[in-house]
Amino acid sequence: MSELYPLRRSEAVARWREFLPQVPAYAAARNAVRREHAAVSRLSGAIRFGVLTPEELVGEAVRAHGFGRVEKWVQELCWRDYWQSWLRQRPGVWREWRRRVRELETVGDGGMLARAEAVASGRSGVAVMDGFARELRETGYLHNHARMWWAAFWVHCERLPWELGAAFFFPAAA
Repeated sequence: MSELYPLRRSEAVARWREFLPQVPAYAAARNAVRREHAAVSRLSGAIRFGVLTPEELVGEAVRAHGFGRVEKWVQELCWRDYWQSWLRQRPGVWREWRRRVRELETVGDGGMLARAEAVASGRSGVAVMDGFARELRETGYLHNHARMWWAAFWVHCERLPWELGAAFFFPAAA
């Protein structure tokens, strides 16, 4: 991980301090898909692994700017927390997904698996989607909208199993 996607507390706090002044502008700029992702915090990994907590980030943002100016950013952190809690309360969903990925990888159709590997490697033949796949592989990060577009491409255009696409986004868990 680079310093842009920190997992150590000192680096994550430094990244947060750098982003904190930009939080009020988050709502207006968050949907722009740009490789440098200046409008997003890039703290997903730090939050996921408990290096920073949503509570501390929300508290600091509200103290610094007032709730009205950071409301959209706070909402996004709350949704993230909600869905993580939802999944923790339903461990069978997680287990079934992992089981299905293993099944597809071991007994899945060879042609489908080869196509899935090509698309995940950035060799689908669709330039924008290939760029997204390469960016995720190279940086470990992909903007939320780019992830949604890529997932829709994977399922609806390529007609590949969603479970393998999800495994591409979260390889350590598959």
